[in-house]
This record gives sequence, C-alpha cells and structure tokens, in this order.
Amino acid sequence: MNDVARDNRYQYNDKELRFGNSSLCPLNVSMFGAMKRHSLLMLSLLYVQLLFAQEEPATVYRQYATQQYMKQLLTDHPEMMAARSAIERQTYEFVRNGMPDSPTIQVVFHLIGDAASSITEWDVQAQIDALNRDFSLPQFPEGEDVHPAWEAEGFKERAAKPSIQFCLAMKDPTGQPTTGTVYVNSSTSSFPIGSEITKPEMGGSTIWSSERYLNVWVAPLSDGKAGYAQMPGGPKESDGIVLNASYFARKDKETFLTANPSTVNYSIGRTLTHLVGSYLNLYELWNEEHHCSDDYVHDTPLHNAPNFGKPTYKKVSTCDEYPVEMTMNIMDNSDDEAIYMFTNGQMMRMYAALDPTTGVRAGLRTVNTCSIDGGQFDEDTLINRSSKIDEPNNRSPLKLSLFPNPSDGKGFTLIMDVPCEQTVYVEAFNQFGQKQYSRTIEGAKVGLSNALFIETPKWPSGIYSVRVKCGADSASSKMIIER
Repeated sequence: MNDVARDNRYQYNDKELRFGNSSLCPLNVSMFGAMKRHSLLMLSLLYVQLLFAQEEPATVYRQYATQQYMKQLLTDHPEMMAARSAIERQTYEFVRNGMPDSPTIQVVFHLIGDAASSITEWDVQAQIDALNRDFSLPQFPEGEDVHPAWEAEGFKERAAKPSIQFCLAMKDPTGQPTTGTVYVNSSTSSFPIGSEITKPEMGGSTIWSSERYLNVWVAPLSDGKAGYAQMPGGPKESDGIVLNASYFARKDKETFLTANPSTVNYSIGRTLTHLVGSYLNLYELWNEEHHCSDDYVHDTPLHNAPNFGKPTYKKVSTCDEYPVEMTMNIMDNSDDEAIYMFTNGQMMRMYAALDPTTGVRAGLRTVNTCSIDGGQFDEDTLINRSSKIDEPNNRSPLKLSLFPNPSDGKGFTLIMDVPCEQTVYVEAFNQFGQKQYSRTIEGAKVGLSNALFIETPKWPSGIYSVRVKCGADSASSKMIIER
C-alpha cells in the first residue's frame, strides 16, 4: 500500500465516515451510525455510574497495626520477650487470686499536624466520654435489637463491667496546670508505623511519663491505618497509643462525616477503646500470622480472622470445634455500632495490668488531679465517683455468674456484684451437700464486679452449688464440672 492510500484509508467528518478503499472494509454508513449511537449510550451510562460512585464512596474497612508494630518492637528490642513472659506469669496469678477495683487513668492527647487544627476541645471530651461509656456497661446499638448470639451463645453471661475510668490530665509531668491536650505544629503529612511520632525532630511529640500517663498520639497515619498500641513490656520512650485522626470521636459527628464519609462506620470512638484494650494487655481476637491462636482469655472463642461490618448470626470460626465468633467483642473489628462488650476474662487481664502491687501499669493509678467532665477531682473523689457508675436508688441484690460453665475441671471464675461492704463468704458444695471449697474475702467493692478464680483440678465430675454471703444478702448458682 502506497503512502497516499495509507493516509486515505480512514477519513471522516462529523457527518459520516469515508473509506479511501471501500473494498477493503465494506462497512456502510448506517451500520456505523448504529455503533456511534451505541457508544454514546454506553458513555452516558458510564457517566451516570461515576456520579453515583461519587455519591456512595467505597466502603473503607478499619485496619489496625498493633500486631505489626509489636512484631517490629520484638525485633528491635529482643529483651521485650522476657518482659512479656514475666507479665503473662503475673497475669495468670492475678486472674487466679486477684480482685478488681475501680482505677482511674489520666490521659494526655498529643494532637499533631492536621489533628491539631481539626480536633477541638469538645472532640477531646467526646473521646473521653466514649472511653468511659465503653468501660462501664455493655452498650447496645442504639435503636437495634441485641445480637442473637447474646442469648443463644450465652455471651450475655460473659459480659463484664470493667468500671475503669479515664480522665484528662490536669497537671503535666512538672506539676504545671494542663488541659490534658498537647497541640503540635508539624510539617509531617503522615506518620509510618513506628516510634517516629514520639520524636519532635521527626515532627512528633515527646512522651509524658509513661508510668503516670496514658499517652495518645493523634495524627494522620501512613497507608490509612486506624492506629496501634504498645502492649506492656516495651520501651518506655514509645509506650502509648497512636491513633489516626480520622478515627477520633467528634462532638459534631454529622459535620465531620459529611467531609469524611469513608469513616462513617467507625465514628463513635471505639477505635481508641479497642487500642486501650491492647494497651492494657488484651490480645486481638485474631492473629495475623498464626490463625486460630489463643488470646489467653478462656471465655472468648477462637477467631480465624477479624470481622468487618455488622456480622449476622451465626458467624462460625474455621478454628477447631468451629466456635461461634464473638463479633460484638470490642477486641474484634466489627463496625463501631456492632461492638459493645468485654468479657469477664478480658476484664481480669486488664485489672492484672493495673494491679497496684504487681501490675505493669500500676503507676497509671496514681492520679493527683483529673478532669472527667470539666470539673476537678482528687483521687479519692474519682474512686468514689467511678465506683458509683450504676448507683441505684434502691440497693441491688447480690448477683453471681460463673464461667466457663460447664467447666473442663481446671477451674472457673466467680463474678460477684455485692451490695454490702462487709466480709464476703464463698463456699461450694457437691451434690451430696459436702463442702468442697470455702474462702473469706475482705474489701470487696460495692457496685462493681468482683472476680475470684476457683481451681478445681481435684473436683470430681458433677454438679456443685456455689454460695456467696455478704451481710444479710446471699445468693447461689450451679456449676457443672465435666472432664
């Protein structure tokens, strides 16, 4: 084909297509017109789809980086492995014999870069309120029925009332007055997973004493990660929580979500609640490298992977025995409105970390002044306040719960809500009325969940009656031992 023929093969204007050599391509004008109309129709449909795509942004699923960060820490600080082992031994002993109370933790928020300009004092208070909500009683989704597994799987009996309170620090490490919020101008657009956010020379903010304050750094994070926590036992200079500013609670939630619609499912502050759980030594319910690994809590089922959205009943794990997953547990990753409980076993692990005598985070309890809702309280006032979270006009009866029930014979945990400040007597009898166990407890906390682990390796299989007496109040419950 000569150059002229090549140039004249396809010549067209806006009315018709002309072929320089019609014998080579016998396509008539009417056929091309139909193709042209079809193409225009397809383009119009594509344009409409793009418009709807803009109105309905793709769902963004929350991604935590705690496990990734902990792996990095263990590599950089191999001595942390021994510290973690010691913490687990202390936790085991506390779960067996320890008693929870009502600690208050003072918090300092480091608002960095964009977070410093977009997060208000009202937002900070909204996030503190969210923590106190989530660590008091199970909070069910507003306007929705309780998840079917709550009753069907007995998750209701495993739900705890941790009664841990959080407040904004009112004195900095030097004793000067503070709002509990540090604003940091930074040119760093986003921070990677690591300790850079704790270093001013890298655009971060210097940690306040990790033994006295829960430090929370808030800033944009690389790869859109929601945040990560340092579990106990790591280096002090980075000991705290890092939270993506997009997952921070907001006072004016509607306005924020209009500008940030992708985080609509994570807008009520429970991202930080989850991270505080990790900070207080709770493992996430899934393991990214070793699926179906245990979280060292006997009343949580094994999860093979994190859950997203609002899982329906039954969500069954692929792990051994195919347990129904506890998708409403705060240490899972369902939508904020779909997670609303810690278990009794998780509560005891957190209290082990905060135990005033042996806990790795015992120093967080030493509060001089603290602000929960804009006022100022000394430590005694805070303890009294937090111990009256659900203070009724009429005294509640003594309540018991036992878990796991049935037990495999190693032991079980007794949870007691006691209405009196007197000595508590605990006894257990076999089916023949013979006493199998007895213990006297001093200093049980009124209005709080008091836990006691009872070892049963020598108890024969059978049905036992567990009785608790406090003053004029008494209650009993059945425990089944199956070997």
